[in-house]
Amino acid sequence: MEALKLTAKSSNNITSLNPKTNKTEYTQLNEAELLKLFPQSRYFQIHFQHLHDNADEIKAELAECKQISSQLNAKLDVLMQLFTQARF
Repeated sequence: MEALKLTAKSSNNITSLNPKTNKTEYTQLNEAELLKLFPQSRYFQIHFQHLHDNADEIKAELAECKQISSQLNAKLDVLMQLFTQARF
């Protein structure tokens, strides 16, 4: 049995597209069934913790990139001075 593809939700109705017939089907759900379709609070807690951890890692990587960029700019300035002096 092939699962229906969920395409839209409105009030207590679920609209789905049956891949075999390519027709829209409607299913009436009670409140408990409807709540089961939504992620629980633990999902959001884990998700936001993951985002927070990633943000910290990205901030550290950005600081490192800025430091490397500043070092490269200093080296480039020295090379440009040496190049300018060598031309004259």
